Parts: sequence; structure tokens; C-alpha cells
Amino acid sequence: MRISRVQSLLVLIAACQSITCAVRPEASRRLMDFLTSPEIAGREAGTAEVARVADSLAAMFAQLGLKPAGTGGYFQSFVAEAPRIDSAHTFVRLNFERNTVQKELFEATLGKGLFFFPKQGRSQVLEAPLLNGGYGIVAPELGREDYSPSMAKGKILMLSLGAPSDSAFRPGAVGFRHSLSPIKSRMAQENGAVAVLFVQAAGDASRLQKEIQTRQQDFDPRILQLPEAEPFPVLFMDSLLGARMQREYENSEGRVSASISVAFTMENPCTLRNVAAVVRGSDQEKASEVILVGAHYDHLGRRHGTYYPGADDNASGIVALSEAAEAFVARPPVRSLLFVCFDGEEKGLLGSKWLSNHPLEGGTVVAMINLDCVGRIASGPAPMGSPLQNDDSQITVFYSKQAPWIEEELAGVAGTESLKVSWSSQPVFYEFSDHASFHAKKVPSMFFFGGAHGDYHKPTDSPDKIEWDLLGKRIEFLIASLDRLGNMQRKLEFVEGEGRRRP
Repeated sequence: MRISRVQSLLVLIAACQSITCAVRPEASRRLMDFLTSPEIAGREAGTAEVARVADSLAAMFAQLGLKPAGTGGYFQSFVAEAPRIDSAHTFVRLNFERNTVQKELFEATLGKGLFFFPKQGRSQVLEAPLLNGGYGIVAPELGREDYSPSMAKGKILMLSLGAPSDSAFRPGAVGFRHSLSPIKSRMAQENGAVAVLFVQAAGDASRLQKEIQTRQQDFDPRILQLPEAEPFPVLFMDSLLGARMQREYENSEGRVSASISVAFTMENPCTLRNVAAVVRGSDQEKASEVILVGAHYDHLGRRHGTYYPGADDNASGIVALSEAAEAFVARPPVRSLLFVCFDGEEKGLLGSKWLSNHPLEGGTVVAMINLDCVGRIASGPAPMGSPLQNDDSQITVFYSKQAPWIEEELAGVAGTESLKVSWSSQPVFYEFSDHASFHAKKVPSMFFFGGAHGDYHKPTDSPDKIEWDLLGKRIEFLIASLDRLGNMQRKLEFVEGEGRRRP
């Protein structure tokens, strides 16, 4: 039987009350090389390659000595739908009503003045009043609220991309994340809007061009969705029709409404699998309280004949999860630890949403740690559309603001002496990664994040760029954090009313 570095280290610290570890060079590099290899072809959800990865992760859990926690052995299987967009029947119409007489002003169909890049989709037809929400920035803590949240309910919001260049929301400024279209969309949805139409801000044609170009490059038409999902339509108007829409809205004296039709054809559904294993808690009563450690194992697959290795996103998270799992097999905390490798994260957090809505037996999840992109040093600005900004920290822990005890308890755990940790409390999480699924269910949630870099979602996210020494320090911090959370006496609670709801 192989003795790992983790096991050897546990022998050295047996007299201590905390657990620590370092990366196992051989085992971790073998796992990294397997996950990023050409024959695995980028681990796209729903493919034969990602199914092979799931089988291998289940075998890994068994070899490490963890007990199966899925609905079928180590697996929690679920079926996802496979919609494909129907361009001919996807359109936006603007209507003007005066004295009960309705006049159609114009129509934009997909590919002809209209752009649509859904991650999820279901055919729907919406007709609702149109509300001009300006730049769509709702940040009262920074002194700006472009539209009244109470006015957004039941409306289709017309929002300008970007932010004024002289504002606190420009690139590099404190409020930059509020100028990003995913944040604006999420805020509109939170405030009850039924859809968003993005248009070009006056005098800022470059922003629209960059946004459309970036989304076209990243768009994957092979989308998947959970059967019960309710997609929120977000569409983009080209500069000509967007300017006309704004002009018609400003000049109208009557009621302006918009009709949106998004159409999809349904193809054969596919089965996805979360891979789940548990270390049962040592205390009979506390064992029913479960701390969930999650990391997604899918990635982008192949695009344009090139496969995307996804070394940092998120083979690094799977490596960290495997190390943490092994560390606690022989010495479980009083609470139980549930280790889950999520499927379908890149398709819209499918695996974590499914688990959050269909809990596994054996206890109640009282806290969640998500591991995503933990293998690299942050460099350069965050990618467009990302709410995450880089600083000089070696790891950032985003956590539920409704659980302030998280930072209080973990700020001084083992590993923080050699690792600069940045803490950021969030009242609401944008759906950037799997922790958002559990925070939405009022589970105290943490996102361990290594920082953004230029290889994010590119074929250049390769294993040779992983910073193994830094990854080792982050794993030590993770295991020390789990040891504290697993053994602390205080209740791990989610306290409502901590801060205003915003992304």
C-alpha cells in the first residue's frame, strides 16, 4: 500500500489538533495529466470522455477509502435537456400604443440586428412594458441607482452596455464589476424583470463591438439545461437598431412595449453525473451536519478542432479536493465531510443546481466550500464578463455575507502565515461557479479562488503552467479550514438580513 505525503505528515502531527498537508507530487501530477490529456478532449459535459473521467474519479474515491454517497454508488445521475436555438423564430418587436391603437415600430430577428448567446434555453414568448434602465447600474452603496428596483418588476429592461467613462464604474475603479453585463442581468432578474435588451451607449460603439465579439468567441451552441430551469432571456441589439429603439422610446408619448420570442428545438437529452463520497463525522450527533467540498470536473471540450485542457479550470480544483479527501479519511472531524465532483458547471452550474435541489441522504449541508481555479497566480485583468478582480493576494475567499463567522473562524487557521488570503463577503453571488447554487439555498458558502489570468477559457490553460508550490499552500489552507469548520462548536448558520441584495 502506497504511503502518501499526507499520511506521513499526519503521523508527524498526530499530537496536534489541526490537520495540514502538502501536494503529493506524483499522484497529483498524474491526476492533472489525465484530466488535461488529449484523449480526454477537454471534458465536455455529456460526452463519452467526461463519462470516463467520472468513472475514474469514483475509482479514486474508492481507492482513498471514502464511502460512496450518491444515489447509485458514488454517482448522482440526472438528465439534462439539449435545446438548440431556432434562429428563424427568435426575434424582438417594439410596439407603441397611443389611445388604445397599437403600432409596430420595428422587428429584429436573430442574425439581423439581434444577438443571443444563451447558456440555457426554453421556447417562450414575452410581451411586457419596456423600461429604459440607463446603464443598468444599481449600486446604492456607491451612490448610483439607474432605475428603481421596484419599477423593474414585470418589465423588459433596455440597458446600455458599460458605464460612463468618468464614473466610479469604469475599468479599474472600485465599482467596475457593476458595469459588467452579467452583473446587470443578474440584478435585473433579482428585481423582477422578465428579460434584458442590451443596447449601445451613446458614443461608445467599441464597447458593443467588444462585447459581441467576446460572446461570439465563447458561445457554445451545444447548450444543456435542467428540465425545471427557467432561463432568463438576455439579448443584444446592434448599434443601428439599438439607437433606434432608444430614440423611439424617448420620443414616445404613449405606452411602449416589447415582444420577445426565443425559440428552441429539443434534441436527445443526455445523462450527467455528479461524483460524491463522504467521510462520516466522528460524533454521532454532529455527523448529521455535513460540510460540502465541491469542484467541477467538466470543461469546454473541443471547439474549432482544438481541445481545451482546463488545467486551472478546473483540474486544479479536483486535485485540491482529492488531497483534502485523503487527509481526513483516517482522522474525520466531528461533522461529516461530503466531497462532490460536479458535472455540467460550464453548461450553467447544472450539477450543483441539481444537488442543491435534490439533497443526498445522510445529513444536512450546513456549509459549502467551492474550489475553482486554484492552481495559478493571478495575472492581468479579469476576463470581460467576470465579476472577479485580481489583487496581490495568493488566494481570495469569497463568502456569504450572511455568515460573518466564516472570516472570524478561518482568518487565523494554519497556512495563513505563508499564504496571503483576501476575504470578500458577498450578500448575493453572480452564477460564476458552483457555490452560487448553495448560497441561493441559504447555505453558508465559500469560494476559494486563485485569481484570473489570460488563459481562462482558452486552449492555453495547460498543465505546465500550474504553480505547484502555491497550489500546495492553498491545499494546506483548505484542509486547515475544513478541520476548523468540521470541529468548531458554534452553529454554522446563515443569518438573513445581512446587507442589501445585490450581486
